[in-house]
Amino acid sequence: MIIETTYKPDEKIFYKKYEGKISVEDVILSWEKSIENREIPEETNGFILDYTDAEMDFGFDKYSRIPQFYRSNLATFGNKPIAIVVTTPENTIFPYLISMEDSGYRSRPFSSIAAARRWILG
Repeated sequence: MIIETTYKPDEKIFYKKYEGKISVEDVILSWEKSIENREIPEETNGFILDYTDAEMDFGFDKYSRIPQFYRSNLATFGNKPIAIVVTTPENTIFPYLISMEDSGYRSRPFSSIAAARRWILG
């Protein structure tokens, strides 16, 4: 598993790229680390989560922990779009399920970084 983060100040978008097999715990721990280490600038307008090189090992019994985490961290995620980029049918279901639990933030799946950027910058 590899998780890389980048912030593009000209776009005010925080990017997170996941590679390899990723669990719900990996996602939450990576966000906790980013928040604790103050990697996410206050002026961030949105997030792009790139799972194109990842295998989401979330499970239908655990995926809800991700939207719960976003809701419990609205100081970071509140009223900000979270674009989830996936390209395989297996990975597509979880972003849709997560978006159904959105409250205080917005999330949506995309099939490309370019489409995700347009939505955030829209």
